[in-house]
Amino acid sequence: MLDVILKFLLVVIASLFIGTLSSLLGVGGGFLMVPMMIYLLDLSPKIATGTSLFVIFLSSMFTSFAYIRQKRIDFIIVAICSIFSIPASIYGSYLAFILSSTIIRKAFGAYLVFISIFMNISNKLTKFKYKDPLEVRRNINSEVGTFSYSIKVILTAVSSIFAGLASALFGIGGGTVIVPILSSLSYVPIHIATASSASIIFFTSLAGSVMRLHFNQIDFLTALSLLLGMLPGTQIGAKISKRISSKNLSLIFSIFVLILGVYMVIT
Repeated sequence: MLDVILKFLLVVIASLFIGTLSSLLGVGGGFLMVPMMIYLLDLSPKIATGTSLFVIFLSSMFTSFAYIRQKRIDFIIVAICSIFSIPASIYGSYLAFILSSTIIRKAFGAYLVFISIFMNISNKLTKFKYKDPLEVRRNINSEVGTFSYSIKVILTAVSSIFAGLASALFGIGGGTVIVPILSSLSYVPIHIATASSASIIFFTSLAGSVMRLHFNQIDFLTALSLLLGMLPGTQIGAKISKRISSKNLSLIFSIFVLILGVYMVIT
């Protein structure tokens, strides 16, 4: 009984850290939750990713409210991404049902390694000017500052499809794709990209969670223990993010996902 209580408390503390970090980076937190559930709680990758997706859905709702108050969400970006990511999320949930747990775990690790490498390469990609046939000029006045930029509509839409697929398949939310695409290739300021990503994650994870519930791949007791830490953590992260530079945000992100990705591929 004592072991169960200690493990429950450990999950709550770990999820507090995960919630803070996920809010800082504008991602769902699944890239940390899924490995924790697989290796610490001994859940199957299918249940772990499904539970993670459900927790992300609930926590992203509170994160979005925090960023709305800060006026950092670009709702045009949210609309474009959601239109394309939601159908992809539904299909990703179907893939999670038919693929084996081993394949999902290895693929998840490889995905994390790819994202970490892409984050570092994407900083150099800003030297290459990508001209999107469709661009929308935007001006955002937020608590962080005033930002002026253009949304590359086609690039954003295509990346949203991949984000939605990865979101539901790996239980990660999709911010690991959306944030680097928006910030490095579409030149959206990182503070706007991370905040907008949080709202996109809400809609994408909602669609994926409904499908995972249909396939009975959500552990609600584990989800509750994760939420006890995630919810206050997301509010802490939203406040801290206003004081952290764009460079440090990207560095924190890439280091964590690289370590976790390599570990999941080799184990």
